[in-house]
Amino acid sequence: MSFKYKIPQLLIYSRLLLAWSIFVIGLTEPVQASTVLIVLLIIGLLTDIFDGIIARYLNISTTHLRQLDTRVDRVFWLSALFALVMMHPVFFVSHGIGIGVLLALELAAWVIGKIKFRQGISFHSILSKFWAISILVTMIDAFSDGAASISFAITFWYGLIAQLDIILIAFMLPEFQCDIPSSWHAFRIRRGRTIRRMKLFNG
Repeated sequence: MSFKYKIPQLLIYSRLLLAWSIFVIGLTEPVQASTVLIVLLIIGLLTDIFDGIIARYLNISTTHLRQLDTRVDRVFWLSALFALVMMHPVFFVSHGIGIGVLLALELAAWVIGKIKFRQGISFHSILSKFWAISILVTMIDAFSDGAASISFAITFWYGLIAQLDIILIAFMLPEFQCDIPSSWHAFRIRRGRTIRRMKLFNG
């Protein structure tokens, strides 16, 4: 197999390495930790964006690859949350309830997928893609000053909508599929209609 066909998987696994680095930094808090973490988070999001784009461009966007991407995403962002809580515990004190709600919705979506499809879901909806950008902005804000009150509020309410959209997709889909743009698209699939996907996001 040509090296270019391995690039998406390498990008995904590189994010796993970044997650481990973020976790260790959160434990040790070296000098300039916040700056390093912000750089690692930006790199991680870029790998997340381009692994899917490249996989679709090469026509190797398989179910296994998309599910792997979703699992690694969870590890990456949970590592970032861990580092943030360790370095700025006041952030968790201020926003713990909101964080708990979002994590509960993430867990609920995973459980629904396991029960209904006998496997983890990997919808990569359009709302969730832009939510990742919102999370990054909040993380950068929080690592900078430990507060991020306004950016977290935006991320929370947007994330609430994005997570509910994913849960609706899981309920509506008649059978498992990856890369469903929205619950509206899932509804159309349930009605036996075709849907249009954008090559850049869900093609």
